Amino acid sequence: PANAARVRELFVDVLGPERLAALGEASRDVIGAIETHIADNCTIAAAST
Repeated sequence: PANAARVRELFVDVLGPERLAALGEASRDVIGAIETHIADNCTIAAAST
């Protein structure tokens, strides 16, 4: 994409590999918690199906 270099410059390069990995791990944890909530007791998800 046309903005890939800008994203790298302003996001990836600023965070660096260690913080980027930590962000990825935290994101996976949040997604897992959301998926568990939806599977277990989310009344909103149940209402939309």
